[in-house]
Amino acid sequence: MRPGADRRGFSLAELAAVLALAALLAWMGARSWQDLVRTQRRAEGRSALARAMQAQEHYFSRYGRYRAYDVAAPAGFPWHSGPTPAASAYLLSAVACSDAPLEDCVQLRAEPGASAFRDSECGMLMLDSRGRQGAQGEGGRCW
Repeated sequence: MRPGADRRGFSLAELAAVLALAALLAWMGARSWQDLVRTQRRAEGRSALARAMQAQEHYFSRYGRYRAYDVAAPAGFPWHSGPTPAASAYLLSAVACSDAPLEDCVQLRAEPGASAFRDSECGMLMLDSRGRQGAQGEGGRCW
């Protein structure tokens, strides 16, 4: 290029630097978005467990025991976390607690899998009628 000539456009190095920066920002944004969606889905699962526990307590107050159920036989209890099964992140079920019969204690489980949601960090969320909360994965970050 001649000295003093009018320079127009960008060099290849400048374009490469801008594209690399744009790719880095897009990657960071995508990771943040995925974390936000995962956090929102976990909140949906926890909320669904609380609603299902309320239904179980209502059943217990009428019949003096809890009721087991799952997706195949929901028995009138909520079995999905969202407004519809297709829009749900979790499938719900109820079983007897490991240390007590169903008449005394019920454990609710929210298993990821509806709407192709997967959560390898937390896995299944759990809540029992004694107030114990848990998860298959790192429980501290899941609740």
